Amino acid sequence: MSFYLVSFGKPRFLGVVDIDRNLQKGTYIVVESARGLELALNLGGVSPDKVERYREKFSNVSQDESPQLKGSEPLFQDLIYVREAEALDLSESTLQREEEEKVLLDAREILKGHKLPMKLVEAEYLLDRKKLFFFFTSEQRVDFRAFVKDLARKFKTRIELRQIGVRDEAKVVKGLGPCGRPCCCGYWLNTFEPICIRMVKEQNLSLNPAKTSGICGRLMCCIAYERETYSKLWERLPNPGSKIKGPDATYVISGVDITSDCVKIIEPGKGEILVPVDKFEAFRECVERGEVWSDFQVKPLIEIEPIEEEPEFSWDDNFEIEVTTGEVAQLENQDIERKKVSEEMQDKENKTKNSVAETLQDSDETTKEGKRKGRRKRSKRKNKNKTNAAKREGSQKKEIKDNKKKRTKPQREQG
Repeated sequence: MSFYLVSFGKPRFLGVVDIDRNLQKGTYIVVESARGLELALNLGGVSPDKVERYREKFSNVSQDESPQLKGSEPLFQDLIYVREAEALDLSESTLQREEEEKVLLDAREILKGHKLPMKLVEAEYLLDRKKLFFFFTSEQRVDFRAFVKDLARKFKTRIELRQIGVRDEAKVVKGLGPCGRPCCCGYWLNTFEPICIRMVKEQNLSLNPAKTSGICGRLMCCIAYERETYSKLWERLPNPGSKIKGPDATYVISGVDITSDCVKIIEPGKGEILVPVDKFEAFRECVERGEVWSDFQVKPLIEIEPIEEEPEFSWDDNFEIEVTTGEVAQLENQDIERKKVSEEMQDKENKTKNSVAETLQDSDETTKEGKRKGRRKRSKRKNKNKTNAAKREGSQKKEIKDNKKKRTKPQREQG
C-alpha cells in the first residue's frame, strides 16, 4: 500500500489516498471526498508516520486560527481513489473555471435584491456538477435561506454556502503580497498560525499597519517564520526599548542582529553599537558602574578594513640602476613624443582662444554699430515729431486769429 498526499478544491484542502499502484507526482486524479467527486493534484508519496503527523497538526488547529468552512468538512481528509484524470476530466474542469466567473457575477446580482450583509468571494463547481459552492465573508450571522432558494432556481443544482474568514478569502482568491510574490496562503501555506504584535516588536519591524499587513488586512504570515530564532535571542535579553541607566548616560536597547548573534544598543553620542548576547550582562554591569566599555568588546555596526600604509622610501646613495643604451634611446623618444603632443595641444588651445576673442570683438562692433544706428533713428524721429508739433501749433494759432477777425467784422459794420 502507498500513501499519496493530494490537494483539491479552491480552498486547497489536503487529503491522503491509499492505493496499490504508483502515481506520478504533479498529475491529476479523480477522488471522492466528503463534498463529492473532485479533481485532485498529486503532491507526491508520503510515509505513514508523516500522514499521522498531518492528522495531528490539522486536528489541533482551532476554529479561531482557521475559521475556514465553519461547521463543514475537516481540513485533512481520507479520500477514495476513483481513477486517473482523463483528457475529458481536465477539459471539463477548465470549462467549469470559466463558467464560475459568470456564475459569481449572476449570484451577486441576485444578492443585491436580498440586501444581506455578506460578500460573495468565490464560486466552485464539483466535477460532476451535482453541487455548486459559494464562499462568502460576513461579520455576523446571516439568514440566507431565501437567497439559497433563488440561487437553486437560477442554476438548477444543489447550492451550499460556506462562510470563511478574511485570511481564508485571500487564500481562496489568491493574489500578490507586498513582497511582489504570490501570497503564501494561496501558494503553499495550508494552515494559519496566530500572529501577535509582540512578534513585530521582537523583530524590530515597523509598527505601521501598512507595512506589516497583508492583502487580507491582518498581520502578514511571514512574520511568524523567524519567530523561534528571535525568541531564543530575546530569552536572555530584556524587552526591546528597555533602558540601561548609568551615572553619565542612558543606553537604549533597540533590537537584535540574528546574523551576528548580537544585541543592538543605542549609545548616546555614538549611535547604534552591537554587543554580543553572551557579553550583555558584563556590558550592563560595566555601564551601571560608570566604567567605559572597551571598544574591542563591541562589534561596530559597519566594519571598516584598515588601509595599509605604503612604506616610506629612503634614498640610498649606493643604490645604482643599470640602464642599457637602447632603453635610454627609447625613453628619450618617449619624452620627445610627449613634448610634441603637448605643443600641438597648446597650439590648438591658442587658436581656439584667438578665434573666440575675434568673434567676441566682431559681435561687440556689430552691437556698437547697431546702437549708433538706433540712436540716429530715434533723434530723427524726435526732430520730425517736434517739427510736426510746431506746424500744428502754428495752424491752431492762425485759426484762432481768423476766428477773432470774423467776430469783430460784423460789429464794426453795425456801428
